[in-house]
Amino acid sequence: MRSSRLLISALLGVFLLAGGARANGAKGGMTWTAGTVLDASGANTTSPCKTGTIAPATCAVGECFFDTDATVGQNTYGCTSTNTWTLQGDGTGAGALPAGMMAPFNAACPTGWTEVVALQGRLLVGVPSGGTLAGTVGTALTNLQDPTHLHGTGTLASSAPTFTGSALSGGTRKGGTTNPASIIENGAVPAGTVSAPAISGSTAAVSSTMPYIQYRWCSKD
Repeated sequence: MRSSRLLISALLGVFLLAGGARANGAKGGMTWTAGTVLDASGANTTSPCKTGTIAPATCAVGECFFDTDATVGQNTYGCTSTNTWTLQGDGTGAGALPAGMMAPFNAACPTGWTEVVALQGRLLVGVPSGGTLAGTVGTALTNLQDPTHLHGTGTLASSAPTFTGSALSGGTRKGGTTNPASIIENGAVPAGTVSAPAISGSTAAVSSTMPYIQYRWCSKD
């Protein structure tokens, strides 16, 4: 008799579970409506995707996989065809970005981006109206290069000052000379001095670039 009761209870439990799967209900913060909606917004945690460090060898279309040790932004994969996982998004976690967009990175270009080699060692300048897009001028800098320039120093040729022409007012011109010491005005040698300008300078190399920092520029594929 007891065995019969246990059997009936077990069968009743199976029946209730089967019926519950088809009915509306709620449990653990989740609610469901028979055959239509599963609402997990009230659950403490949700895990809709398989997780791990290696994607399963097989999958059916619509499944998802979260790679726990992948680079941030390159974690989520979707099964796009039988046994084929495809990285979702653009691989940066930034959402959809237009092709050709450029951005600096402090590392290698991520998946879906290509390095802009023409920008290595160069500054970016907006192209003017009708200008040449991606045109370059000058020689690109090498790694951490600090260009310098020099200013050479010259010499100033000097000679004794001379006077030409007639004697000064009230004096006499002596022997036709142009030497100021030989020109007498009113019986006295004109007083005065002539000084040459001083010249100073340096031949040391001087930096001719602005401070800069190097990053890798990449373009969205």
